[in-house]
Amino acid sequence: MVVDLATSWSARLLGVWRCGIPTRGRALWLYPCCSVHTFGLASAIDIVYFDNEMRPVKYVQGLKPWRVSLCLQARSVLELPAGTLQRARRSCLQ
Repeated sequence: MVVDLATSWSARLLGVWRCGIPTRGRALWLYPCCSVHTFGLASAIDIVYFDNEMRPVKYVQGLKPWRVSLCLQARSVLELPAGTLQRARRSCLQ
């Protein structure tokens, strides 16, 4: 998977508008970040929030367009194409 990194304020603000909606095989890492919005997006995305130790602290599957998600204990966020978390869970269970 190719992961684009957004570390500047402007890159995080633009998020997927800068890199495009995550597609299969691509993701966007926002650092530092503890909230995500999907304003202006045409499709849903999956989100994983990570704490300071890079441990996942919250998963959001299929965050629909024009929504906001927040995790105050997060330090960074990984935005993934919708369905990625479900596929990963299925492959781990096999």
